[in-house]
Amino acid sequence: MKGPECREICRTLEAEPDHINGRFAEFDWVPINYLNKSYARQDLAGFERATCIRLITPLHDGINLVAKEYGASQNPQDPGVLVLARFAGATRELDAALIANPFGTESVADAIARGLEIHLGERGNRRAALIEKLPANALTT
Repeated sequence: MKGPECREICRTLEAEPDHINGRFAEFDWVPINYLNKSYARQDLAGFERATCIRLITPLHDGINLVAKEYGASQNPQDPGVLVLARFAGATRELDAALIANPFGTESVADAIARGLEIHLGERGNRRAALIEKLPANALTT
């Protein structure tokens, strides 16, 4: 997609975090840190490790590697939770993720809320299940 549609999507993506942060941010915390630039692989892994929820919502099969990278980057002692759109191809492999319908705002919101409520033991079990599905060399490259 190029042209006006792409520019409009980019404008929306850039504006929406400002609206959400303006409504929910605190003096020392913001819900969304929107960064739109390139980062080194090790920096991206650090960002992934620091998140408590990773939301991946393609509208058709795709973004499988990103979902797998999230699982691999998580801290085993305090992992986050992966939320995938039901249309992501990775849902067939990464069944420890929470699954949401990307066309349903309530479905996505419910999955995020559930992910935030999952206790440490279950998060650890989900991360272990995600890691189990990755090829051995994925964790060393």
